[in-house]
Amino acid sequence: MDFTSKLIKLLFLSIPLSALFYYALYRIYKHFLGSIPTKTEIINQHGQSVWRNGSVPALGVFTGLTILYFPQYLGSISTALIGTPEDNMQNLWNFWWGFNVITGKMGEFASTKFLLYP
Repeated sequence: MDFTSKLIKLLFLSIPLSALFYYALYRIYKHFLGSIPTKTEIINQHGQSVWRNGSVPALGVFTGLTILYFPQYLGSISTALIGTPEDNMQNLWNFWWGFNVITGKMGEFASTKFLLYP
């Protein structure tokens, strides 16, 4: 499959289907949790609404720009590292080690016998 057909598949299938899935999830949550009284605005620690200070809209804008700017990497984001092999490889190892510690497969966070393994 060439790049153009992958891009068409991503833009015309994945994004609308994801939007429909999240809309359906929203409707299900609203149906079951709609009777719970809540505040109408989310207030941050400084007493400002997150909609007024721009946190949520900014997150949406930057997420959209990232998707538009890096569409060629979206298909391999779970199987490849972005960038040259430098600090990103150390971070990958740290995530691997942390996952194995949390799931109980290996020792502790602070000590290891597997220095930079695998």
